[in-house]
Amino acid sequence: MLSRIFLSAVILLTSVPSFLWAQGQSVNLQKYWTYRQRLRDKFIVISQNVEEYGVNIPASSIDHDNGIVSWSDGNNIMSHYLSMLATELWLLKNNDQDYSQTLKELYYAMLAMERLDLYSESSWRLRANGTATVDSKQDFNGLHLRDDVTSAFFESYKSHFGVANFNSVYASNDMEEISQDNIFHNMEGLALVANLVGVESVAAVPVNFRGNLTPYLVDKGIKSGSNVNFSMWAKDFVRRYLEFMQRGSKTWSVDILGGTLASITDHWILKNTVTGENVREGSGKDFDTGTFYCSGVLKAGKAITGVDLRTQDAFILSNSESDDLFNSLFAVGPQNATITILKWPWPFSSVFDDIQIHLLYDDYKVRTLAINGNVLGSTTFNVLRTSRDNNTVFNYEHMPLIYSVLHDPQSQLMYPGNTAYNEDRVLIQNLLDAAPASGPKSNGDINWSSDSRLVWPERLGQKAASNIEYSGLDYMVLHNLYYIAMRREDYRRIVIQNTDANYGSGSFRYRTIEAHNTIPSSGNASYYACSSISFKSGFNALHGSSFVAGTTPRANNYQGMLYKAPGAGGRTASFPVLNETEKPNEVYNVTFHESKPVNLNEVVDLSEEVRGMTAVKFYPNPTYGDLFIELPEMNVSKVRLEIVDVSGKLMLKNEFSDRKFKVDLTMLPLGIYFVKLHMAEKMIVEKISIIR
Repeated sequence: MLSRIFLSAVILLTSVPSFLWAQGQSVNLQKYWTYRQRLRDKFIVISQNVEEYGVNIPASSIDHDNGIVSWSDGNNIMSHYLSMLATELWLLKNNDQDYSQTLKELYYAMLAMERLDLYSESSWRLRANGTATVDSKQDFNGLHLRDDVTSAFFESYKSHFGVANFNSVYASNDMEEISQDNIFHNMEGLALVANLVGVESVAAVPVNFRGNLTPYLVDKGIKSGSNVNFSMWAKDFVRRYLEFMQRGSKTWSVDILGGTLASITDHWILKNTVTGENVREGSGKDFDTGTFYCSGVLKAGKAITGVDLRTQDAFILSNSESDDLFNSLFAVGPQNATITILKWPWPFSSVFDDIQIHLLYDDYKVRTLAINGNVLGSTTFNVLRTSRDNNTVFNYEHMPLIYSVLHDPQSQLMYPGNTAYNEDRVLIQNLLDAAPASGPKSNGDINWSSDSRLVWPERLGQKAASNIEYSGLDYMVLHNLYYIAMRREDYRRIVIQNTDANYGSGSFRYRTIEAHNTIPSSGNASYYACSSISFKSGFNALHGSSFVAGTTPRANNYQGMLYKAPGAGGRTASFPVLNETEKPNEVYNVTFHESKPVNLNEVVDLSEEVRGMTAVKFYPNPTYGDLFIELPEMNVSKVRLEIVDVSGKLMLKNEFSDRKFKVDLTMLPLGIYFVKLHMAEKMIVEKISIIR
């Protein structure tokens, strides 16, 4: 059959009843900005005095029963905050919105990270010998406190938080250092900053420096005049973390004749550089970091920075054994790891058991490192989704979305119509819908009743008898990841090459499409773009294929709170009709013509230019159930109709001999379908939406 391209200005609504989904989006978007203002009003002091202890670090919860605002243990605070700011800035910027406030908060947050890194050692020195000295050449080293919220800070801003007491790591007796857990979590947020944020001017951002932070940033090339390279900054912080984790010292050695015969170095064990002691919690002294976590850390570090940051090998295991162990733990799922450190040779093996150590690893740590490091290639994505679906508690719904944002820019793993997209869209949309409009609470909706459902889903509902408010950063992170990963028609600009085989079949909609690929003769594909679609050298749509292309505006009803919809006009491509018997190997050549504005209430016809053929009309589209099809004046005695869903499954077929006929679609589920009309040697394809 002749391959035929029929162009239309149909509104592409990529979901189950699209107007309901749009309503859900609008409600959740309003909820998002309510949470954002609530965060500023109750959970964080945003200040241009960036070297003042405690500012620009969000609290995690407010316990109204006991009158305590808490900064928790640092595992979710800065990671979520950086993730939220990076994704929010990207969304706003890519939709031509004012992102100056987000940029200011991100700048302050990164400076808060620098403040922690520089001044933490002086706090330990003050406690150790009474002198709070700062060494600006040595103290930017990746070791820092989990927070620096002091009693003086809280007294100054008590009214802002609305409670009488506070809880922070800095103010506790232990004054705990950062742990391996904190590093792994923070790398998650830093990876998103490195991936989504580039060079930005901070000329309009008010900031008061004492003079200790900027020299480092200038020296590293992070800050140049009023421009700040946020991607370079995030990568530099990751570099410092990895250097800190690998900073070891010799603990035991056998020296003979001036040389070392044997030694043990305790790298991958985190030490306080001031006290010389292991950090108080999460140091890695049980050898978990040095045996298998280090593999994931190094891969994540290389993926984020583009540089191999290994300076130390794995401890006990060889590097290859460490890689294999980490990958297998990630692929198989939560379990204990047993490592043999000494295998006795015969005949001792008949008397002595092998010496082993048993480690219970943290699945979140493994998964977040695996995401950042893309340890199994695209299989990483599938493992993340399988682990989520097979675990009734530790779902970590955000992780496949993070992977998609970081490692799937061409959207080949999750795109409208495929299984991952269909399943995950419903899952995440339902979670976002469930979040309380006024903010998450311990006694509110159970899905949002902990410090972070993303990090600690096991805590959901545990404090239902208490009156605790949570920051809502988990919701905001999930919301933004969802719209970057799932709403590709709003944000994604893709270039399709011939190596991108997935784009030869299926329905694809993005903001901008540039196609260089070949649609194979067996292909059944449609490309729609909100802004522009261009076909470059190398693009072919071969005979036997079914291919649709065009541009339409965004299909949702947002009111511009996160982004604004563009004008309704677009551009569409017109293709000549070919006679397959005369030119069996010819491909379509593409030219562009300005299209008419798209209106939901009108039947829009853009196909008059298709070689003397008056357009076929499909209306109304979207439809509530009855679809009318009107054919042009043609010498056609019979029309064969097929309706298929987005996966290609045949849902309905019929034959008609009239020029105008009605098709009853009321028995089909709500959603998107393709209507195929077979007329003699021609085939016309139209995309329709069924709504209620």
